[in-house]
Amino acid sequence: DLAPDRARFPRAFTLANDGTGHPFVSVPCDGTAADLLVLAHEIGHACQALTPDAPLLPPIQRECAALLCERTLALAEPSLAPLLSRRLARMGRHTRALGQALDTPDAPYDYAWNYPVALTLSGRATSRLAAADRATLVTAPGPPVVAVNPNPAVPPAATVPL
Repeated sequence: DLAPDRARFPRAFTLANDGTGHPFVSVPCDGTAADLLVLAHEIGHACQALTPDAPLLPPIQRECAALLCERTLALAEPSLAPLLSRRLARMGRHTRALGQALDTPDAPYDYAWNYPVALTLSGRATSRLAAADRATLVTAPGPPVVAVNPNPAVPPAATVPL
């Protein structure tokens, strides 16, 4: 049962397959702009899950897809840019830990080491887009894919069946 439930699912997550062959995104929402960036991040993971090589993609590529979606949202809605900058700075703090791990081959794996590399790659990819390409990327036509749980008895969460 994947119904929105903050007690069971206090953090955002994406399932590559919800049991029906489709990705599933769940994002606990408080109604803030930060929720939009988290939702964009998780949609990036869901989009990446739709690629043929999804099961084989390393974590760095998964995080690149997620961060590209966040950056794209900030291009479409510039008022989110300062908030995105703060989020990216928090992720970037893992750079030092990654450097230390590279000097310590027997250090236990930490998923957060993927963020510094993904931040750099997604930033370069976004900055290399021509202005016309950016406009196309953020204004692509299509139906909305986000459904917000309307049940006030359930803690608010956004779900995205793709």
